[in-house]
Amino acid sequence: MLMICFGLPSVHAGDDGEQSRRSVVVGGYQFEPFVEDEGGVSPNFAAMLNEAQTEFLFEFIHIPAKRRYEQLADGKIDMMFFEMPVWGWAEVASHVDTSAPILSGREFFVSRVGHKLGDTVFRDLNERRIAITFGYHYAFLGFNAEPEQIRSRYDVVFANQQRFTLRHMLMGNADVAIVNDAFLRRSIDENPKLADRLMVSPFGDQRYELPIMLRKGGPVSLDALRTLLARLSADGTLKSFFDREGLGDSLIYP
Repeated sequence: MLMICFGLPSVHAGDDGEQSRRSVVVGGYQFEPFVEDEGGVSPNFAAMLNEAQTEFLFEFIHIPAKRRYEQLADGKIDMMFFEMPVWGWAEVASHVDTSAPILSGREFFVSRVGHKLGDTVFRDLNERRIAITFGYHYAFLGFNAEPEQIRSRYDVVFANQQRFTLRHMLMGNADVAIVNDAFLRRSIDENPKLADRLMVSPFGDQRYELPIMLRKGGPVSLDALRTLLARLSADGTLKSFFDREGLGDSLIYP
Protein backbone atom coordinates (compact mmCIF):
# COMPACT_ATOMS: atom_id res chain seq x y z
CA MET A 1 0.00 0.00 0.00
CA LEU A 2 1.36 3.40 -0.94
CA MET A 3 1.67 6.10 1.69
CA ILE A 4 -0.54 9.12 1.11
CA CYS A 5 0.22 12.78 1.71
CA PHE A 6 -2.86 14.96 1.28
CA GLY A 7 -2.75 18.51 0.01
CA LEU A 8 0.97 18.63 -0.79
CA PRO A 9 2.83 17.77 -3.99
CA SER A 10 4.63 14.47 -3.78
CA VAL A 11 8.31 13.97 -4.43
CA HIS A 12 9.37 10.85 -6.26
CA ALA A 13 12.92 9.69 -6.82
CA GLY A 14 13.43 8.77 -10.45
CA ASP A 15 16.43 7.49 -12.36
CA ASP A 16 17.60 11.06 -12.98
CA GLY A 17 17.42 12.10 -9.34
CA GLU A 18 14.55 13.46 -7.26
CA GLN A 19 11.70 14.60 -9.42
CA SER A 20 8.61 16.52 -8.33
CA ARG A 21 5.35 14.96 -9.35
CA ARG A 22 1.79 16.13 -8.90
CA SER A 23 -0.02 13.95 -6.40
CA VAL A 24 -3.21 12.30 -7.69
CA VAL A 25 -5.24 10.58 -4.96
CA VAL A 26 -7.15 7.62 -6.38
CA GLY A 27 -10.01 6.28 -4.29
CA GLY A 28 -11.33 2.74 -4.37
CA TYR A 29 -13.74 0.56 -2.40
CA GLN A 30 -13.94 -3.22 -2.03
CA PHE A 31 -14.93 -4.46 -5.48
CA GLU A 32 -13.23 -7.73 -6.39
CA PRO A 33 -11.10 -8.18 -8.40
CA PHE A 34 -10.56 -4.43 -8.81
CA VAL A 35 -10.09 -3.62 -5.13
CA GLU A 36 -9.64 -6.31 -2.51
CA ASP A 37 -8.01 -6.01 0.88
CA GLU A 38 -4.49 -4.72 0.18
CA GLY A 39 -4.38 -5.44 -3.55
CA GLY A 40 -6.39 -5.70 -6.71
CA VAL A 41 -6.47 -4.45 -10.29
CA SER A 42 -6.98 -0.79 -9.35
CA PRO A 43 -3.93 -0.39 -7.06
CA ASN A 44 -1.89 -2.28 -9.65
CA PHE A 45 -3.20 0.05 -12.37
CA ALA A 46 -2.07 3.06 -10.31
CA ALA A 47 1.39 1.51 -9.98
CA MET A 48 1.53 0.87 -13.73
CA LEU A 49 0.62 4.50 -14.47
CA ASN A 50 3.40 5.65 -12.14
CA GLU A 51 5.92 3.57 -14.03
CA ALA A 52 4.68 4.84 -17.40
CA GLN A 53 5.20 8.58 -16.84
CA THR A 54 6.91 11.09 -14.56
CA GLU A 55 4.44 13.99 -14.32
CA PHE A 56 1.95 12.50 -11.85
CA LEU A 57 2.13 10.25 -8.81
CA PHE A 58 -1.05 8.16 -8.58
CA GLU A 59 -1.61 7.21 -4.93
CA PHE A 60 -4.31 4.66 -4.17
CA ILE A 61 -6.37 4.77 -0.96
CA HIS A 62 -9.34 2.78 0.30
CA ILE A 63 -12.59 4.69 0.81
CA PRO A 64 -16.16 3.69 1.80
CA ALA A 65 -18.30 2.83 -1.23
CA LYS A 66 -21.17 5.12 -0.20
CA ARG A 67 -18.89 8.14 0.28
CA ARG A 68 -17.11 8.03 -3.06
CA TYR A 69 -19.35 10.69 -4.64
CA GLU A 70 -18.87 13.36 -1.99
CA GLN A 71 -15.17 12.58 -1.61
CA LEU A 72 -14.55 13.13 -5.32
CA ALA A 73 -16.76 16.23 -5.50
CA ASP A 74 -15.15 17.71 -2.36
CA GLY A 75 -11.59 17.06 -3.54
CA LYS A 76 -10.69 14.47 -0.92
CA ILE A 77 -9.86 12.19 -3.83
CA ASP A 78 -9.05 13.12 -7.41
CA MET A 79 -9.92 10.05 -9.40
CA MET A 80 -11.64 6.66 -9.41
CA PHE A 81 -10.86 3.80 -11.75
CA PHE A 82 -13.44 1.53 -13.38
CA GLU A 83 -16.71 3.20 -12.34
CA MET A 84 -20.00 3.65 -14.18
CA PRO A 85 -21.87 6.99 -14.33
CA VAL A 86 -25.18 5.20 -13.60
CA TRP A 87 -23.78 3.94 -10.30
CA GLY A 88 -25.08 6.94 -8.37
CA TRP A 89 -23.00 9.73 -9.94
CA ALA A 90 -25.86 11.87 -11.28
CA GLU A 91 -25.99 14.23 -8.28
CA VAL A 92 -22.32 15.19 -8.59
CA ALA A 93 -22.07 14.99 -12.39
CA SER A 94 -21.13 18.68 -12.63
CA HIS A 95 -17.97 17.97 -10.61
CA VAL A 96 -16.84 14.95 -12.63
CA ASP A 97 -15.24 14.25 -16.00
CA THR A 98 -15.38 10.78 -17.52
CA SER A 99 -12.86 9.06 -19.77
CA ALA A 100 -13.70 6.73 -22.61
CA PRO A 101 -14.55 3.23 -21.32
CA ILE A 102 -11.54 1.08 -20.47
CA LEU A 103 -13.07 -2.32 -19.66
CA SER A 104 -16.32 -4.11 -20.33
CA GLY A 105 -17.98 -6.55 -17.98
CA ARG A 106 -21.15 -8.26 -16.83
CA GLU A 107 -22.83 -9.27 -13.61
CA PHE A 108 -24.52 -12.64 -13.36
CA PHE A 109 -27.13 -14.29 -11.21
CA VAL A 110 -25.76 -17.58 -9.91
CA SER A 111 -27.21 -20.38 -7.81
CA ARG A 112 -25.96 -23.73 -6.58
CA VAL A 113 -26.22 -27.02 -8.37
CA GLY A 114 -28.79 -29.15 -6.59
CA HIS A 115 -31.09 -26.29 -5.59
CA LYS A 116 -34.59 -27.72 -5.23
CA LEU A 117 -35.95 -25.33 -7.88
CA GLY A 118 -33.33 -26.20 -10.47
CA ASP A 119 -32.80 -23.51 -13.07
CA THR A 120 -36.25 -22.08 -12.38
CA VAL A 121 -34.65 -20.48 -9.31
CA PHE A 122 -33.76 -17.52 -11.54
CA ARG A 123 -37.43 -16.77 -12.26
CA ASP A 124 -39.53 -14.50 -10.07
CA LEU A 125 -36.68 -12.94 -8.12
CA ASN A 126 -39.15 -11.24 -5.80
CA GLU A 127 -39.88 -14.73 -4.44
CA ARG A 128 -36.24 -15.64 -3.85
CA ARG A 129 -33.69 -14.73 -1.21
CA ILE A 130 -30.89 -12.88 -2.98
CA ALA A 131 -27.33 -12.34 -1.76
CA ILE A 132 -25.92 -8.96 -2.83
CA THR A 133 -22.89 -6.88 -1.94
CA PHE A 134 -23.36 -3.80 0.21
CA GLY A 135 -22.92 -0.52 -1.67
CA TYR A 136 -23.15 -2.03 -5.16
CA HIS A 137 -25.63 -0.78 -7.75
CA TYR A 138 -27.67 -3.47 -9.51
CA ALA A 139 -29.84 -3.08 -12.61
CA PHE A 140 -32.69 -5.19 -11.24
CA LEU A 141 -32.87 -2.72 -8.32
CA GLY A 142 -32.87 0.30 -10.61
CA PHE A 143 -29.30 1.03 -9.45
CA ASN A 144 -30.64 1.95 -6.02
CA ALA A 145 -28.11 1.01 -3.33
CA GLU A 146 -30.04 2.12 -0.23
CA PRO A 147 -30.37 -0.95 2.02
CA GLU A 148 -33.74 -0.11 3.55
CA GLN A 149 -35.32 0.60 0.18
CA ILE A 150 -33.93 -2.65 -1.18
CA ARG A 151 -35.26 -4.61 1.80
CA SER A 152 -38.70 -3.13 1.25
CA ARG A 153 -38.81 -4.72 -2.20
CA TYR A 154 -36.80 -7.94 -1.94
CA ASP A 155 -35.69 -10.56 0.54
CA VAL A 156 -31.95 -9.91 0.56
CA VAL A 157 -28.87 -10.80 2.54
CA PHE A 158 -26.02 -8.29 2.39
CA ALA A 159 -22.31 -9.03 2.41
CA ASN A 160 -19.34 -6.66 2.39
CA GLN A 161 -17.45 -8.55 -0.32
CA GLN A 162 -18.45 -10.63 -3.33
CA ARG A 163 -16.64 -13.67 -1.95
CA PHE A 164 -19.02 -13.62 1.01
CA THR A 165 -22.00 -12.93 -1.26
CA LEU A 166 -21.12 -16.09 -3.16
CA ARG A 167 -20.53 -17.99 0.08
CA HIS A 168 -23.99 -17.07 1.41
CA MET A 169 -25.55 -18.66 -1.65
CA LEU A 170 -23.36 -21.78 -1.60
CA MET A 171 -24.10 -22.35 2.11
CA GLY A 172 -27.84 -22.09 1.54
CA ASN A 173 -28.36 -18.71 3.19
CA ALA A 174 -29.68 -17.37 -0.14
CA ASP A 175 -31.17 -18.85 -3.29
CA VAL A 176 -29.34 -16.59 -5.72
CA ALA A 177 -26.22 -14.42 -5.63
CA ILE A 178 -25.00 -11.73 -8.02
CA VAL A 179 -21.31 -11.56 -8.95
CA ASN A 180 -19.32 -9.92 -11.72
CA ASP A 181 -17.74 -11.95 -14.49
CA ALA A 182 -14.15 -10.99 -13.65
CA PHE A 183 -14.56 -12.11 -10.05
CA LEU A 184 -16.34 -15.31 -11.08
CA ARG A 185 -13.72 -16.19 -13.70
CA ARG A 186 -10.86 -15.64 -11.28
CA SER A 187 -12.62 -17.63 -8.51
CA ILE A 188 -13.04 -20.61 -10.83
CA ASP A 189 -9.43 -20.32 -12.03
CA GLU A 190 -8.30 -20.50 -8.39
CA ASN A 191 -10.74 -23.30 -7.51
CA PRO A 192 -11.78 -25.25 -10.65
CA LYS A 193 -14.15 -27.47 -8.64
CA LEU A 194 -16.29 -24.39 -8.00
CA ALA A 195 -17.57 -24.57 -11.59
CA ASP A 196 -19.26 -27.89 -10.80
CA ARG A 197 -21.13 -26.32 -7.89
CA LEU A 198 -22.60 -23.35 -9.75
CA MET A 199 -25.52 -22.70 -12.04
CA VAL A 200 -25.24 -19.47 -13.99
CA SER A 201 -28.38 -17.74 -15.17
CA PRO A 202 -28.80 -17.39 -18.96
CA PHE A 203 -29.54 -13.70 -18.37
CA GLY A 204 -27.38 -11.25 -16.47
CA ASP A 205 -28.17 -8.36 -14.20
CA GLN A 206 -26.23 -5.78 -16.20
CA ARG A 207 -23.55 -5.21 -18.76
CA TYR A 208 -21.15 -2.39 -18.10
CA GLU A 209 -18.39 -0.38 -19.65
CA LEU A 210 -16.02 1.03 -17.07
CA PRO A 211 -14.32 4.40 -17.57
CA ILE A 212 -12.17 6.47 -15.23
CA MET A 213 -13.95 9.18 -13.25
CA LEU A 214 -11.86 12.24 -12.45
CA ARG A 215 -12.49 15.45 -10.54
CA LYS A 216 -12.94 18.57 -12.63
CA GLY A 217 -10.22 21.04 -11.72
CA GLY A 218 -8.10 18.28 -10.21
CA PRO A 219 -4.41 17.64 -10.82
CA VAL A 220 -5.09 15.61 -13.98
CA SER A 221 -7.21 17.13 -16.75
CA LEU A 222 -9.37 14.98 -19.00
CA ASP A 223 -7.15 15.93 -21.96
CA ALA A 224 -4.00 14.87 -20.10
CA LEU A 225 -5.61 11.55 -19.17
CA ARG A 226 -6.71 10.95 -22.75
CA THR A 227 -3.18 11.62 -23.99
CA LEU A 228 -1.67 9.23 -21.45
CA LEU A 229 -4.17 6.44 -22.13
CA ALA A 230 -3.79 6.83 -25.90
CA ARG A 231 -0.03 6.41 -25.61
CA LEU A 232 -0.33 3.38 -23.36
CA SER A 233 -2.84 1.84 -25.74
CA ALA A 234 -0.68 2.49 -28.81
CA ASP A 235 2.49 1.02 -27.32
CA GLY A 236 0.73 -2.08 -25.96
CA THR A 237 1.15 -1.23 -22.27
CA LEU A 238 -2.59 -1.34 -21.53
CA LYS A 239 -3.04 -4.71 -23.20
CA SER A 240 -0.03 -6.19 -21.44
CA PHE A 241 -1.22 -4.92 -18.08
CA PHE A 242 -4.74 -6.28 -18.37
CA ASP A 243 -3.46 -9.58 -19.76
CA ARG A 244 -1.40 -9.96 -16.58
CA GLU A 245 -4.48 -9.18 -14.51
CA GLY A 246 -6.56 -11.76 -16.36
CA LEU A 247 -8.74 -9.09 -17.98
CA GLY A 248 -7.21 -8.84 -21.43
CA ASP A 249 -10.43 -9.98 -23.09
CA SER A 250 -12.34 -7.22 -21.27
CA LEU A 251 -10.22 -4.35 -22.60
CA ILE A 252 -12.24 -2.11 -24.94
CA TYR A 253 -10.10 1.05 -24.99
CA PRO A 254 -9.95 2.94 -27.30
